[in-house]
Amino acid sequence: MFTKYRMLGYLLSLLFCGQANAADLVVAVGEYSQPFDFSATKLTSVDFPQVDSAANLVFTVDANGWELQDSEQAVIGFSIERKDKSETTVDEYRRALMMIKGIRINGGQFSLNEDAELRGWGWKFLDQSEGGAKTITGSASVESYITFDGNIIKIDYQNLRVAVGLSAISDPNNFDWNYRLVWSSHFGLTGGITVTSDEVDAEWLPSSGKPAFIDLFENGSAVQGDFSVGKVVATSLSIELHPGWNLLVPPFFIEIDSAALAIERIESIWEGSPTIDSFTYQNPVELTGLTKGLPYWVKLSGETPLTLSGSILTDTISSISGSEWSLVSVSQESSALSMLQTVSATGLWCWSDNRWNSYLAEVPSFLNGFTHLKPGVGYYYRAPELP
Repeated sequence: MFTKYRMLGYLLSLLFCGQANAADLVVAVGEYSQPFDFSATKLTSVDFPQVDSAANLVFTVDANGWELQDSEQAVIGFSIERKDKSETTVDEYRRALMMIKGIRINGGQFSLNEDAELRGWGWKFLDQSEGGAKTITGSASVESYITFDGNIIKIDYQNLRVAVGLSAISDPNNFDWNYRLVWSSHFGLTGGITVTSDEVDAEWLPSSGKPAFIDLFENGSAVQGDFSVGKVVATSLSIELHPGWNLLVPPFFIEIDSAALAIERIESIWEGSPTIDSFTYQNPVELTGLTKGLPYWVKLSGETPLTLSGSILTDTISSISGSEWSLVSVSQESSALSMLQTVSATGLWCWSDNRWNSYLAEVPSFLNGFTHLKPGVGYYYRAPELP
């Protein structure tokens, strides 16, 4: 039998051990973001709140865990479309598209060949009139429109517009948006749908006029999704950090050295890695903030707690899987009993008041250390052993 005391000893050994799973794609609209996994062809629709009129749309692809194949000729394509497609006299394209070829994959890392090319094109109206196109050659030039960092690829709407030949700024509010992402078989990811080069040319990245690009997508993969901007109102949320150690999973980005979280009060930060079964020390001076959805151990100095405020799009339950133990967090206060049923576990453990506290299903409620999960706090749980 796995007793409470053995479990507590094990969790103490996990003080700086854990495992977080990076999302395949993160869509960011201004200050708000939403992660996705490429487990389906059509990704879940998201409604983002109103943002600044100059806010960018950023799409970050994380290939950690993909079976990347070494190649000199990998390709990726991306398109974004305003779903209203209404005519306008303003200089606004209804669809902008981009393809990049000459991507090098070596040892699981991305880079660009010297002869890399980017093809950008788009149009204003539903009938595809008043279109524009632009071809950019050379790795140095291509890198100014798309970012490659290890196995991370970042595409943003403002750079995409420039690649088509427009100004960078475009107000994203009060529109429905559809995006499509296509990549060659070299990326080694089986998510999404397998596509032929003809399907890419006709449906996913239409009217490219560049067979040298399109042919490389044969037997590649594709996903699509959509979101709105400005139709919903963000929900304000506050979380607390207490003197001593805190195990938290932020439901929103927390800026360090801000008025709320001054760097002088941070004694130590350990960040859960999305790729290894451990937490890694982070120098608070070099860290800009705490990333939404990642687990952290944060040691706070002083004698008073800190209240950190932010906003969220929807109520969420975040679960981070580990080799034996997993971590769950919530964005709104939730019943511990209900959470046990949600994650199919028999107990929850959290670090509070500088000690471990537990909620166990077989223990009377008055003997448990807590009855509700607090926003932003990380709670360990272990699924029941099979007979």
